[in-house]
Formats: sequence, C-alpha cells, structure tokens
Amino acid sequence: MRETMQIHRIECLFGSDGLSPSKASGLAEFFDASGSSGRARISKSKRPMLMKENADSPLTSDEVLPPINELARPRTEAEKLLLRMRISQKCRYNASVRLQRSYRFRLFTSMMFAVGLMVIPLLQNSPIALGFSPAVMAMVQVLLASGILVFTVIAGKAGFELRADRLNQEGDALKELSRRLTRHMASRADLRLDEYHQQYAALTSGKEAHSRSDYLQARLEMKEDFPMWVGKRVMLRGALAISTLSNYVIPLLLILMEMAFVSDMLTLTTFYPGVLHLSTAAH
Repeated sequence: MRETMQIHRIECLFGSDGLSPSKASGLAEFFDASGSSGRARISKSKRPMLMKENADSPLTSDEVLPPINELARPRTEAEKLLLRMRISQKCRYNASVRLQRSYRFRLFTSMMFAVGLMVIPLLQNSPIALGFSPAVMAMVQVLLASGILVFTVIAGKAGFELRADRLNQEGDALKELSRRLTRHMASRADLRLDEYHQQYAALTSGKEAHSRSDYLQARLEMKEDFPMWVGKRVMLRGALAISTLSNYVIPLLLILMEMAFVSDMLTLTTFYPGVLHLSTAAH
C-alpha cells in the first residue's frame, strides 16, 4: 500500500509534460524525506545490535585492572635487585633498633634491682612496721644483687651496642647503594648489574642476619612494595607484637615480682604466700 502511494506521488510530479524545475525540486524533497525516514528506521533497528556487540566485546589490556599483588611487583632484574636492597636496608635498621631497645630494657631491669637493694635496707632502718622478717628481706637482697650481676654480664657479653651500631652502618651502606642504582636506572644508561650484585653480596654475606620479626616489620612498613588486605595486615601486626613482647617477658616478670615484694613488705598487699609471713607473725 505504501509503495503504491509513493508511485502515485511520482506520477503526479512528472505528469505528462515532463520534468519541470518545480517538479524536480519536489522530487528531491520526496527522496530526501523517504531516505531520512529509512535511515532513521535502520538506525533504530541496528541500535540494539550495536549495544549488544559493545556489551559482548572484551575489555582491552589497558582497561583490565591488575590484581593487588601485581601493582608493586618488579618487572626487570634491576627492579628486583633494587627491591632486595631496600628490604635488606629496612631489616638492618629494624634489627639495630631492636638490639638497642633490648639493651636499654636490660639496663632498666638492672636499675630497678639496684633501687630495690637501696629501698629494702632503708625500710629496715625506719620505724615502719614491715611484713617480712629480716632473714626473708636479706634473702631477697641477695637475689636482687645476683640479678644485677647476671643482667650486667649478659648485656656486656652480648655486645648489643656494638652490634646495633654495626647493623646501622650496614643499613646506611645499603641505602647509598640503592640510591646509586636508582640514579643509574633513571639516567637510562647501560646497567652493569654484576657490579651491583657483587657490592650487595659484600654488604650482606658473612654479616649478622636479621630476625624474622625484623623482616615482618619491614613488610608492614613498606606498604607500596607489599600491598595487602586490611585483615592480613592486622594479623601480621598482632604476630609482630607477640614476637616483640616475648623478648621482654622475663625481665618484666622479675620487675613485677620485686614491686610485689616491696608492696607486701609495706603490708599494702598480700601477693606472696603466707609462709613468708610466718616468722613475722610469730615474732
């Protein structure tokens, strides 16, 4: 029906006397209108097909997001060597700080024992009523003196200060080496990785190794190089805290025992068993 109407319009335009200018313009308008409507129908019919093709087309390699473990992974051998240098540098610094803290806490323990050795005789010569007999307090003084001797000898033989200073110097040397490698990589010059490998081996081989807690702390501090989920980071921090506190359990326990003894001696508390108070009660 629509084709018959179009043919009739064409016959009306031509007529019997040929194609006039006015008829030609009308014919052009007729074909433009029909072509535009046809193109509109074609575009409407192809639009769902184009949308479906775009939806089914896979993403390019640039649009695909890499996993979180791939964000900071080194690509070249130079980047891998640089990452190892930075990790070793951070571990050396962490080990140096750990040894310094351990040495200072042992000195603090010896100082607390020395304070107990001074406080107990002073309280014995005072008119304050004490909760222990002189024999028990003398025994505790001997134990405190022995504790001072033991902790002082251990701190001197272990050489915490010398080891901490040596580890700090090794960390400084590794930092300088990593800086030189970074500048060399940025200059786009030819890299001679054999020389850097030899220097790195000379700085790390035959030296005091860091502990596992030092490496774990380095991973937590180097967030850009070791991306991880929040839950895993919290678990690692908990494990690191337990490992760190385990080095201070025995000295801290001895200090608490000394403070409990002084508190019982002043009759403020009763932490210790009553057998130690029997001589005083009999007296």
